[in-house]
Amino acid sequence: MTRAADQLILSTSWDLEPKRVSAWMQTLRDKFDLNTGLPVEDPYLGRTRLAHIKAEEIPSILVHHEKPVVPASDQREPAHLPVGQLEAAVAASHPSEFPAISQVIPVDVASRRTFSVSELEVIVAALQGQRHKPQPDDTPLPEEKGIAGSLPPDRFGQLVHLVLEKLDFQNTSRLPHLIDRALHQMRFEQEQVSTDSVVALLKAFLTTSSASRLKNATTIHRELPFSLRWTAATNQSPAILNGTIDCLYFVDGEWHLLDYKTGRPPASADEALAHYGFQMFVYAHTIEQAFGQWPASIRLCYLTSKVTEIAVELTSDMREQYTLLLNRAITQLRTPEASRT
Repeated sequence: MTRAADQLILSTSWDLEPKRVSAWMQTLRDKFDLNTGLPVEDPYLGRTRLAHIKAEEIPSILVHHEKPVVPASDQREPAHLPVGQLEAAVAASHPSEFPAISQVIPVDVASRRTFSVSELEVIVAALQGQRHKPQPDDTPLPEEKGIAGSLPPDRFGQLVHLVLEKLDFQNTSRLPHLIDRALHQMRFEQEQVSTDSVVALLKAFLTTSSASRLKNATTIHRELPFSLRWTAATNQSPAILNGTIDCLYFVDGEWHLLDYKTGRPPASADEALAHYGFQMFVYAHTIEQAFGQWPASIRLCYLTSKVTEIAVELTSDMREQYTLLLNRAITQLRTPEASRT
């Protein structure tokens, strides 16, 4: 006997006549009529300790006197095609559409949430009527080519960032080692770059006002990744902006933002602002959201044949303009290309 789903199932695999000698069979006989499966204390006649249970709540008891017949399955094992016949079978088959489950699912750009700062820069530059690429720092000066050696401009920029990420601003003695280590990480040979020139360039950077503040900073964040939740537009769902801040440091109770560039410096601060104002706005806004204060200074530091620092000033009008441009850029990236105007 077994109990399943509140129904009593009695097996008919034993003879009904012999005496029930085991304790288990005696217990069954005391509780149930083994010929019918009905309980000895019939709840319908009131002879039970559970008289308060209603008749409709008592589970049905089904009695089987014959072994159930299991219907034969109509499913057959599929025939396996011999490998030698596979090519002929494929050639004789007719092409058909792939099942829906294998179709390419189109990207729902309208529900997109994550955006990189770099892709937003391209859209914002287009909205401003600018040509975003190439940027000024993508075209090295003739004398800079001697510093970079055979490294492409972007790879030279990567080298400088890797070194500055690990540099101890109070101890420059390990500069050559850091450069060699960065070249190895980039899978370049030492002969491909003028190590002495890079050392001289970075030592020149250490004489700048930004480097002086870095030496006294109590907190320095380098190559700081961030994810900014952007909710400025009332008619848009929130967006997540991803980017990386070159250098953020805290000194004398204030945060300072420093961004490294490794190419041709702009002719003026206005030109630098035109190319990097939006990027610095997003970085500064992220810092304000994370630490509760707008950066006390925002500087672009160009590391070429000489070091050039450019201060970026973002007025309230500029911040409002960049906010509108950012919202428009997100809207455009959430619009299918076929629907863009």
